[in-house]
Amino acid sequence: MELYQLKSFAVIAELKNLTKAAVSLNISQSALSTQIKSLEDELGVDLFIRNSRGMELNDKGRVLLTHAQEILKAADDMKRKANMLGDTVIGDVTVGINTEPSFLRVSEVSRLIASEYPELNVILMACQSVDAEDMLKRRVVDAGFFYHHPISSEIEYEVLENAEICIAGTPDFLEGKSTWKEIAATPWVWAGYGCPFYIAVLSKFESQGLKIKQAINCEDEYVIRELVLDGHGLGMLRLERARQLEKEGRLVIWEEGIVPVKLCLGWLKSRADDPEVNVVRNSVKRVFEQIGEPAVSPQGAMWSLT
Repeated sequence: MELYQLKSFAVIAELKNLTKAAVSLNISQSALSTQIKSLEDELGVDLFIRNSRGMELNDKGRVLLTHAQEILKAADDMKRKANMLGDTVIGDVTVGINTEPSFLRVSEVSRLIASEYPELNVILMACQSVDAEDMLKRRVVDAGFFYHHPISSEIEYEVLENAEICIAGTPDFLEGKSTWKEIAATPWVWAGYGCPFYIAVLSKFESQGLKIKQAINCEDEYVIRELVLDGHGLGMLRLERARQLEKEGRLVIWEEGIVPVKLCLGWLKSRADDPEVNVVRNSVKRVFEQIGEPAVSPQGAMWSLT
């Protein structure tokens, strides 16, 4: 049996769904199904009860899951110890990204790591801010960018940048509106309630006893941007990007609706001394300490809903 099979076994056991597990592991559903079937054949036992709701561990699967988790932890500990003993950091490090790469300076960070740690392979994985804690705990990612929100004490993080977000929409949506009550009554292109950007602005409405009028609920930043630009409703944008769109005459910013938000990089506290995690932490910190604003991609991506 292979370690990747045991990891797949553990992830399916946790998520109880083959499709969700395949997404989490970044492989196809058919490949994941083949891995588990091969593992079951090698062990000579079925590990799951398969039904219309998903996949549940059977009694034998629950017993063997404990052993699989112990093996995975031992392999991970051995890899970390080997890295600590050597001068070179080798292997893979997975970094969760929650918004457009240019804003996160991903290219600069990757270039820096490649020049100083050529044996370390950086893997970038989409990771919504609300999912960062879970993905770090499950070690799907080794470190991850996220917008600040309440998070477990098991996660350590560093604030990289103080940003601002704003309420924006097409001129016809914002014309003549000057109060939070009027803004709340205007149709919104709304993100999931776990999104830190929307949590920040939602508190403004709730403090005044207001409920927003949702037109569309969507969690894809590019789709939301297009819907806002096309006049489907108001939305939240990073302020510097909204200023550019405002200069182009495509959007109007409601100046009362500017809210601060912090961009962070997080990692598991228990892994704070892992060599690969330290490489990412130090490289990201060095890049963000450099003078200059992050580039905005020509596609003009908004802040992420992630």
